[in-house]
Amino acid sequence: MKNLWDKRAKNFPRYDKNLKEDKIIFDFFNAKEVNLKDKVILDLGCGNGRYALHLAKQARLVYAFDISSEMIENVKNDAKVHNICNVECICGDWESFDVDRFTKPIDLVFASLTPALNTFERFKKAISIAKEGMIYIGWGNKRESAFLEEIFKAHNAKLELPVGAKDVMQYLKMLDMKVPDIHFITKVIHRKKSLKDAMGDAIFQLEMHNVEPNNSLIKDIITNKWLHNDMVEYVNIMEIGMMYIKN
Repeated sequence: MKNLWDKRAKNFPRYDKNLKEDKIIFDFFNAKEVNLKDKVILDLGCGNGRYALHLAKQARLVYAFDISSEMIENVKNDAKVHNICNVECICGDWESFDVDRFTKPIDLVFASLTPALNTFERFKKAISIAKEGMIYIGWGNKRESAFLEEIFKAHNAKLELPVGAKDVMQYLKMLDMKVPDIHFITKVIHRKKSLKDAMGDAIFQLEMHNVEPNNSLIKDIITNKWLHNDMVEYVNIMEIGMMYIKN
């Protein structure tokens, strides 16, 4: 898993203080009166720090945690570029990580579309260390991509919906915790990439599904149908669910 995410680091979203898509998310949690000011926040599965650096603007300290050492290096570099000094980066596997390594108590856990919470035990571990609660963003009920679906079909595989908000609702019931209201939004993402990067996306998704990619088959499919004027254009549609889980 670590190797997959290390390879993904090059093309994974990074911090952008002006990104409207991120503003929608933070506006939602502001409306829920989630107070980030002077908090110690764990961004679990932080990726390239897209949200961690936003959180750091209000928090006292942000632990940016990810399994990918490449992504953690990107977080460190972007923090330096933007002169953000209250982010502490940790590379590790959440399942085996010793939470006593956190030198300060965690007020809030922030988790966005992260496989770090793909099992009940991993979720329980995360929610149990959060004094105040968890800001959770997960998959909803929809994942559509004609581009990926065609490639998966050629590999006799199906593009699956990852663990998400509905699973977390079940985890909360198992813990006898109150299930908060979930706000669902649908995102339509237009991709325009080089052949190499589009192939990389397809290969990554296949490997995440434990499917062995056939690179020549993928290249043929993309070249014959999706490549126009040296660029590959396609649309991904995804639903995400957002909730604030109080402890």
